[in-house]
Amino acid sequence: MEKRKKKKPATAILRHGLTVLVTLALLAGCDSDSNNNNSGGGEPEGPKASAREARGDDDLLQGPLARSREGDYLLENDFLRVIIQKPGRNWFGIGTYGGNIIDASRRNDDGSFNPDHLEEFITGINIENTPNYTELSIENDGDNGEPAVICVSGPDDLIEIVNASSAFRSLGASFPESADDRDLPVQIQTCYSLAPEDEWIVLDTTITNESADPLPIFLVEYLNGSGEVEAFQPNAGFGEPQLTSACPEETYVACSEGQCDQCNYLAYTGNGGGAGVSYGLIHEIPASSSFSTDGVNVLVLGQSVIDVVLGGAEPNFEIPAEGELSLRRYFAVGDGNASKVADLRNQIQGYETGELGGTVTSTGTPLQNADVSVFRTINGNSNPPTRFVVSHSRTDADGNYTMTLPPGEYEVQAHKEGFLYANDEPALISVGTDQALQQDFDLPAPGLLQVSVTEVFPDAADQPVPAKLQLVGFDPAPPLLNNVLGAATGVFGDSADRLPFGIPLVEFIDRSGISDVYMVEPGDYQVVVSRGPRYSVFRQDITIVSGQTTEIQAEIARVIDTPNLVSADFHVHSIDSIDAEVTRAERVATYLAEGLDFFTPSDHGMRTDFTDTILDMDVADLIGTAPSAEISPFDYGHF
Repeated sequence: MEKRKKKKPATAILRHGLTVLVTLALLAGCDSDSNNNNSGGGEPEGPKASAREARGDDDLLQGPLARSREGDYLLENDFLRVIIQKPGRNWFGIGTYGGNIIDASRRNDDGSFNPDHLEEFITGINIENTPNYTELSIENDGDNGEPAVICVSGPDDLIEIVNASSAFRSLGASFPESADDRDLPVQIQTCYSLAPEDEWIVLDTTITNESADPLPIFLVEYLNGSGEVEAFQPNAGFGEPQLTSACPEETYVACSEGQCDQCNYLAYTGNGGGAGVSYGLIHEIPASSSFSTDGVNVLVLGQSVIDVVLGGAEPNFEIPAEGELSLRRYFAVGDGNASKVADLRNQIQGYETGELGGTVTSTGTPLQNADVSVFRTINGNSNPPTRFVVSHSRTDADGNYTMTLPPGEYEVQAHKEGFLYANDEPALISVGTDQALQQDFDLPAPGLLQVSVTEVFPDAADQPVPAKLQLVGFDPAPPLLNNVLGAATGVFGDSADRLPFGIPLVEFIDRSGISDVYMVEPGDYQVVVSRGPRYSVFRQDITIVSGQTTEIQAEIARVIDTPNLVSADFHVHSIDSIDAEVTRAERVATYLAEGLDFFTPSDHGMRTDFTDTILDMDVADLIGTAPSAEISPFDYGHF
């Protein structure tokens, strides 16, 4: 059979002198309708990867953000599955066009997959453009035991939902005119490759300049986790800071290429229904930075976003006249931890590392889902302190954690909501190359709190009701924060999710009127129970004692009658919006607790119907809804 060969991509040239050398490892395809490249005379032994068209539900993924359909394409092996959206099947979000990874999940030991909590990620060419892939081909289906490869290609097009120039100008900042909605004379090809035993997809992108003049451009990556996940970046930690700076060269570490910038990935780690889920985009371009807008994280490759904002940045990549530029990235599918993404990065790029592990307990009992973060304090006098957050992990069912770290001196601290710290000051550790280090933490026992709520009627029996529970007081063990260019990010989790000062606990009680049992740090607090403005408020001072359970019987009454009126909310976002991670069940629970009668969802570009959620929660007699959507061309308002 005649073999077809892909063109070898040229090197990418950065104007400040950095040369990015990437070789596309593509396999030759066969000119037949069959994608079986095994010409050997027998099935190859060992594990395989697979590339194929999705033919039914068994080829797809499930989860709150699973967007795949029959006719999309998948890559999978024994560790993971990713879905590539079929070109021409458009989807509202940052990836308007097909050809991008739209769903991803890790395979469990029993062969099942974790739920998908990834919206999408796309390459930004010259910031405001992205590939509009119109062609897709399976270059190797993996049947020969070699990496399975799917390639997509097409011209550039505009990114609609996130207009970076408008976002910058809304801050009073400048934006490079050369990058503002400019049509480019380029064709783009991206090949997705999955080896049989890898836990990551290799993305090789080649941009061809079809003009007779050199083409200077910026390169960025747009990422939207959107599900029950939190964004993590080395140095910054958790959250979506408006701007981050490039990591200084003194933080670079030893790798197979010499010295590598350890701030070369962005991860999403799952929580709640997303537990066990993590994703990461790893790149090879040092001195990169980021900005965030509308729930989207944007990596600016090889460039300081601060220089772009201040108007002093020139495009730092150049495509030769009638030439090519190549870019390699890796999409890692982890086990729920940012540290797993870092471990895979270390493996891919040959980082020198040691290993840190240990167990988190409370009075000897293992604690699951405790946070363990490794960091360095750069400036303890800023508010909050300025830290370089290196890695983060959560403990398993046995209270254990493990991670690989570059050699160096670090601080490490464990934290779990409702528990005091083992020590107020973090542990100091020294990690050596190829050395294993153990650091355990034993947290003091918390107290326990349970609240029951009834509505009192003057002429009828009391009834349990949904309600909002707040604990007023001072958190004796607040989670650590980090200072990123004056904004607060989280060391243990997204700082945007933290409660207001003086409110250490907020929970929503369902129609049973009986709360879960909550772990609370010992101390003095006030319990506040409410159900919106039409009901009275219950208050009681309490003292939480370590190892003891405090039970509260709260009573509220309706104090304002509103006959022929409906308490409603007509602007409601949930997990289907690119900038929200609140699940549908959580959204209904909050409205029940606030005493609402009716609401309409308004997710960006998504027609959302909460009827099934309300029926599943058995609360159709308490709250109503109607399907709705919000049309969101971000430059022109929301409708």
